[in-house]
Formats: sequence, structure tokens, C-alpha cells
Amino acid sequence: MADDEEPEPWWFPEARVEMARNAGRRPAPDDVWAMVRIDYLNGLSARDCCARHGVGRTALRNRAQIEGWRRTDQPWVWKAGLEIDDEGVELDHQLDGDIDQIDHEQFIDIVRRRMKRALLHGDAASALRWRRVAKQVSEEFYKMECEDRWAAREALKSRSPDSADSTDSPDSNFESGLISRS
Repeated sequence: MADDEEPEPWWFPEARVEMARNAGRRPAPDDVWAMVRIDYLNGLSARDCCARHGVGRTALRNRAQIEGWRRTDQPWVWKAGLEIDDEGVELDHQLDGDIDQIDHEQFIDIVRRRMKRALLHGDAASALRWRRVAKQVSEEFYKMECEDRWAAREALKSRSPDSADSTDSPDSNFESGLISRS
């Protein structure tokens, strides 16, 4: 709203929303948030930062998440939640993101290594999730292989309809000696 415009009356929906949003509180100025950020990143707990600077804990956590604050006492985590030396990240860089070059065994190997890493970090819930992912990936790749084999078989049938099932015809069984003439 420009300075020369009159404020909307309180009964307008936009004005009510704005009043409810602020609820009588003003947001902390940017210089206060700068001090909060410094204290928080240096390891002061969220509760102590909020008490020291007079900001809400939810506001601090929201701002920290939006702006990507990472405390010094917490390990750095890649945005996707994977470690820097993760096999999948390494393989992705090697192949320049072309996942079609990765064979099924490499995918499953990556998932199993992530499961093992989660166990080493003491995160049993993540390890179980990675185990379920490994199972699903294995099943999906098996289905894909079956579909590929089926498609190849159908392609052979469509190319030569006479010779595709010649071994299953009654005449070929008779000629090969499977059925004897009596």
C-alpha cells in the first residue's frame, strides 16, 4: 500500500487477514535476526537464542530452514540428505547424470551400501527403509527384464510367423520322434 492511500477498513477480508497475521506483534528487525543467526550458528541452542533476542522459536526454525543455516556442532548434509562421498552422487558425476548408462546391479549396490551406511551411523529406521527400497528396486528390475524378454520374443514372432513356434507344432513333435507312429 502506498503512503498516499488510505488503509482499508477493518471489515475488508484483506485487512482482517493482515491483522490476524501480525496479531499485535511486529516482526524482529533484520539486525536482530543477524545477531540471532550468528549466535545460533556458533552453537547456542534455539531456546537460548530466542530468550536472548526476543524472537519466537518457530520463527527461528523457519528462518533457519529457509535461509539454510547450519550450526557448527551439526554435520554438513547435502541437500538431498546424502553424504558427500555417497556412491550414488559419485556415480552420477561420473556419468554426467545419464542414468540410462547405469546397469541394474549398480543401482542395487548403491542402495545396499546406503543401508549399510545407515546401520554404521546407528540409524536402524533408515537402514530398514533402504532395505525396503532395495527389495522394491530388485523386484522392479526383475519385472523390467521380464518385459524386455517378452518384447523380444514377440518381436521374433512377428518377424517370422512360420518359424517362431515350429518346435511346438504337432508336426514337428511327430518328426522329431516325440510322438511315435503306431
